[in-house]
Amino acid sequence: MRLKEAFTLQNKMQSLYQQTIRMLSADTFACTKVVRMYSKANIGEDVVEEVPVSTSYAAGDGRFEFDRLVDLAQGILADKRSLTLAIEKAKAGCSVSFDALKQDNVVKEFLIKSLSEMENVKSFQCEGEDQAYGKDNDGKPAVYRYPTRTVTTYDIDKSHLKSILKHLKQEFSETSLKLDELVLSVDVDFVPSYDYDSSLEEIYLES
Repeated sequence: MRLKEAFTLQNKMQSLYQQTIRMLSADTFACTKVVRMYSKANIGEDVVEEVPVSTSYAAGDGRFEFDRLVDLAQGILADKRSLTLAIEKAKAGCSVSFDALKQDNVVKEFLIKSLSEMENVKSFQCEGEDQAYGKDNDGKPAVYRYPTRTVTTYDIDKSHLKSILKHLKQEFSETSLKLDELVLSVDVDFVPSYDYDSSLEEIYLES
């Protein structure tokens, strides 16, 4: 399989593993019985009835079994471990560091986003009002109100900013193309133990 398929498979494994862990709860294996104590009311013999298993905990015609479900969880973990090692081995055979390229683009994307936001800022002004305290013509305390204008400008060299952004975006694009090329061409030597396109119930019943 190609590197891209291996990454997709990793996500499917993680999803199935999380489903399996959620099923490993007490409710999945609870056996509930209702005892109808008719004898206490002198209307007959006591009757014990088993509460039907919820379809959420059913597997085929039966129910999920603890040991088999634990084995499946461990089997998925083993597959995840083997796939991770296979991916690392495949990436190690690349002429460039796949992880370094990917991480470089991750941090570069944050810088591009921040600079792009500054590229769009514009100077603006706001009209308002303020007040001052003094004395009137008779020497009595007085409050004087007056209009204000707040002007905000930005000390940013837009032409330099555009040049930086153009360079960063070009690098980001080139790295993205290289990563796309690698994920579509690098082979990962791995054969999964389960069909991860199937549901948890299907995989459980087939294992």
